[in-house]
Amino acid sequence: MKRVTLIITAVLTVLMLTACSSNKVVYESNTESQGGNKAWTVLIYMCGGDDESVNGDYSKKLDEIMNVNYSDNINVIVQTGGSSKWHTKNIYSDYCQRFKVGKNKLYLEDQSMAANMGDYNTLANFISWGTSKYKANHYMLILSGAGGGLINGMAYDELNGNYSLNLEEISYGISAAGVNFDMLSFDSSLMGSLEIAAEMSMCADYMTAPQDVIGNDEWNYEYVLQYLSDNPSTDSQRYR
Repeated sequence: MKRVTLIITAVLTVLMLTACSSNKVVYESNTESQGGNKAWTVLIYMCGGDDESVNGDYSKKLDEIMNVNYSDNINVIVQTGGSSKWHTKNIYSDYCQRFKVGKNKLYLEDQSMAANMGDYNTLANFISWGTSKYKANHYMLILSGAGGGLINGMAYDELNGNYSLNLEEISYGISAAGVNFDMLSFDSSLMGSLEIAAEMSMCADYMTAPQDVIGNDEWNYEYVLQYLSDNPSTDSQRYR
């Protein structure tokens, strides 16, 4: 009887461990997947703000990003920050974390103490790091965070008094990194004005941005990233 009890206990323990591990999202760096130059490297600068701490809106975006069946032709790199609480397990508010995205997985590539996501130096550092480590034929930058348009900019950092990136700081942050992007996209409300496009023309060949206020689920990450993964020969002109 004692032996049966031990066997049952062992089985239940294995089942419990399996159930716990199935919730794992963040993994250690998968250096074997980096390889050489890819067709595309997509950098996503994600400032969660209070939309993440209160509602988990940016964790939902991460779920969508992880839902893509990625090929070997694309790197998708995300930097998280700017929120007092992240709803995704093992993403922490007191760190600036950088992940390489896989199917249902985030591989932690870099971690440092929290930096102000509303500071152009933080943006420039991410771009320089991402483009030097993940070489590609084409580069895309997605700026994801609450948007306030021409006057108020975007990416309100909840940990730093809702300090945000204004138009000049976005432009300077990209220029300081010395990278001209094939595509620049704003997942932020009110960033689609002619004035913003004119300023960004020195930073990227093409820009996409919403003119109006958008919901947090309206930027279709899964569609865009799956398309680039399935069509690596796509350039920014055909993509737009």
